[in-house]
Amino acid sequence: YAPQAAPMTRQMKQLAVKAKLLGGDTLCSPEMGKLAGDAVNDVVFCAQGGSMLDKTAAGPTFKAKYKQRYNQDADVYAAPFYDQTMFIGESIQKAGSLDPDKVGAVMYKTSYKGIMGTYAYDDKGNMKQAPITVYTFKNAALVPLASY
Repeated sequence: YAPQAAPMTRQMKQLAVKAKLLGGDTLCSPEMGKLAGDAVNDVVFCAQGGSMLDKTAAGPTFKAKYKQRYNQDADVYAAPFYDQTMFIGESIQKAGSLDPDKVGAVMYKTSYKGIMGTYAYDDKGNMKQAPITVYTFKNAALVPLASY
C-alpha cells in the first residue's frame, strides 16, 4: 500500500538502491506520487486489471461523459464496473429473472461487448480473457506503459 511503499521508495532513493519496486494495484495510486515525490519516477512499477481506457474505441467518450457527470476523472475501475453492471443488466433481461443462478447461466453462455473489451466467462465463472495494464510513474504521476 502507498503509506508503506512510499517511504520505502524514498529510502531506496536516499540509499541509492538501483532495484525497482514492483507491486499490484495498491501501488498504482496517485497517493504513491504524493507521498514519495520524485522517488517513484521509473522506479515503481505496478499492475492493474483492465486495458488502457484511452486505447479503446469507446474509452475517450466514456472518460469525457464520466468527467462531465461526476466532475472528476474516471479511475481505473470505472469503465470495467460500468461494463459488468451493463452485462449483468442485459443478462437479467435475457433470463427474465433476478434469480442469480438463472442470470449466471445466461452470463456463462453469452458475452458482452463493453467499453473495455468483450467479457465472457467459462463454466467456472472465470473470465476467459482478463486484460492487465502495467504502469510506472513520471513526474510523480501514474503513467500506463502497456496493456496485455
